[in-house]
Amino acid sequence: MNIAPQTRRPALSDYYSETKCIWCDGCGNYGIWTAVKYALVELNLHPWQVCLCYDVGCHGNGSDKIEGYRFHGLHGRVIPFAAGAKLANMKVPVIAFGGDGATFSEGIGHLVHGVRSNYPITFVLHNNTNYGLTTGQASSLTPQG
Repeated sequence: MNIAPQTRRPALSDYYSETKCIWCDGCGNYGIWTAVKYALVELNLHPWQVCLCYDVGCHGNGSDKIEGYRFHGLHGRVIPFAAGAKLANMKVPVIAFGGDGATFSEGIGHLVHGVRSNYPITFVLHNNTNYGLTTGQASSLTPQG
């Protein structure tokens, strides 16, 4: 079977998902979600050409709101998962999304190791300064006072 390569440029609509967004009004996740889609189109990447890795949390709900190869991992473990995906296929761009709670609490060791190891991945931190899914429980990055 011969499959012709796709010759048209990707469009924002290629990343469209039918899943309704449930983030709170004014949440920064909307801006990050939109910016990522624009960036992927600008980089001329189709949804099937990039691996998107998500942690657990409010931002992780974005894994079903964008088309592409998406993986939803364990809380605080997105960096090692994304690094493994990249090492498995160095030709595929990998973007990992982590929240402030998971990244700077149980995932802090993975963050430090990832920085030291300089994995060839892109990491996007969603910092809303709390655990949003637990109705605002303080995270490691919640300001004191």
